Amino acid sequence: MRVSPEVLANLQYYLEERARHSMKRQSAPDAEGWVTLDLPFDSFVTARTRLLGLGRSVEVLTPEPLQKSLVDFAEQIVKFYGESGNGN
Repeated sequence: MRVSPEVLANLQYYLEERARHSMKRQSAPDAEGWVTLDLPFDSFVTARTRLLGLGRSVEVLTPEPLQKSLVDFAEQIVKFYGESGNGN
Protein backbone atom coordinates (compact mmCIF):
# COMPACT_ATOMS: atom_id res chain seq x y z
CA MET A 1 0.00 0.00 0.00
CA ARG A 2 0.95 3.63 -0.36
CA VAL A 3 0.65 5.90 2.66
CA SER A 4 0.35 9.68 2.61
CA PRO A 5 2.82 11.77 4.58
CA GLU A 6 -0.06 13.14 6.71
CA VAL A 7 -0.88 9.74 8.20
CA LEU A 8 2.55 8.09 8.15
CA ALA A 9 3.58 9.41 11.57
CA ASN A 10 0.45 7.95 13.21
CA LEU A 11 0.12 4.80 11.11
CA GLN A 12 1.52 2.62 13.89
CA TYR A 13 -1.63 3.25 15.95
CA TYR A 14 -3.81 1.68 13.25
CA LEU A 15 -1.74 -1.47 12.80
CA GLU A 16 -1.21 -4.75 14.57
CA GLU A 17 2.17 -5.51 16.11
CA ARG A 18 3.30 -7.68 13.19
CA ALA A 19 2.52 -4.92 10.69
CA ARG A 20 4.21 -2.26 12.84
CA HIS A 21 7.47 -4.20 12.67
CA SER A 22 7.23 -4.28 8.88
CA MET A 23 7.11 -0.50 8.73
CA LYS A 24 10.88 -0.50 9.15
CA ARG A 25 11.20 -1.92 5.64
CA GLN A 26 9.62 1.06 3.94
CA SER A 27 10.66 2.71 0.71
CA ALA A 28 11.91 6.26 0.42
CA PRO A 29 9.12 8.82 -0.02
CA ASP A 30 8.09 9.53 -3.60
CA ALA A 31 7.84 13.04 -5.06
CA GLU A 32 4.57 13.69 -3.20
CA GLY A 33 5.92 12.29 0.08
CA TRP A 34 3.97 9.01 -0.09
CA VAL A 35 5.71 5.85 1.12
CA THR A 36 5.09 2.33 -0.18
CA LEU A 37 4.80 -0.36 2.50
CA ASP A 38 4.25 -4.10 2.35
CA LEU A 39 2.24 -4.80 5.48
CA PRO A 40 0.93 -8.14 6.74
CA PHE A 41 -2.45 -8.38 8.47
CA ASP A 42 -3.83 -11.28 10.47
CA SER A 43 -6.91 -11.46 8.26
CA PHE A 44 -8.66 -9.89 5.31
CA VAL A 45 -11.34 -8.43 7.59
CA THR A 46 -8.74 -6.87 9.88
CA ALA A 47 -6.95 -5.28 6.92
CA ARG A 48 -10.19 -3.88 5.53
CA THR A 49 -11.35 -2.55 8.90
CA ARG A 50 -8.10 -0.83 9.76
CA LEU A 51 -7.53 0.62 6.29
CA LEU A 52 -11.08 1.98 5.96
CA GLY A 53 -10.37 4.14 9.00
CA LEU A 54 -7.55 5.83 7.13
CA GLY A 55 -9.76 6.99 4.26
CA ARG A 56 -7.92 8.41 1.29
CA SER A 57 -4.64 8.61 3.20
CA VAL A 58 -3.81 5.09 2.03
CA GLU A 59 -3.90 3.44 -1.37
CA VAL A 60 -4.03 -0.34 -1.46
CA LEU A 61 -1.96 -1.54 -4.41
CA THR A 62 -2.51 -5.26 -3.87
CA PRO A 63 -4.27 -7.58 -3.35
CA GLU A 64 -7.08 -6.75 -5.75
CA PRO A 65 -9.81 -8.38 -3.59
CA LEU A 66 -8.92 -5.99 -0.77
CA GLN A 67 -9.06 -3.02 -3.14
CA LYS A 68 -12.51 -4.09 -4.33
CA SER A 69 -13.75 -4.69 -0.81
CA LEU A 70 -12.64 -1.21 0.30
CA VAL A 71 -14.47 0.32 -2.67
CA ASP A 72 -17.57 -1.74 -1.92
CA PHE A 73 -17.65 -0.67 1.74
CA ALA A 74 -17.03 2.97 0.84
CA GLU A 75 -19.87 2.90 -1.69
CA GLN A 76 -22.18 1.35 0.90
CA ILE A 77 -21.36 4.15 3.35
CA VAL A 78 -21.93 6.86 0.73
CA LYS A 79 -25.22 5.26 -0.28
CA PHE A 80 -26.38 4.93 3.33
CA TYR A 81 -25.70 8.55 4.21
CA GLY A 82 -26.94 9.79 0.86
CA GLU A 83 -30.29 8.04 1.35
CA SER A 84 -30.71 9.25 4.90
CA GLY A 85 -30.54 12.91 3.92
CA ASN A 86 -27.99 14.88 5.88
CA GLY A 87 -26.46 11.95 7.75
CA ASN A 88 -28.46 12.37 10.97
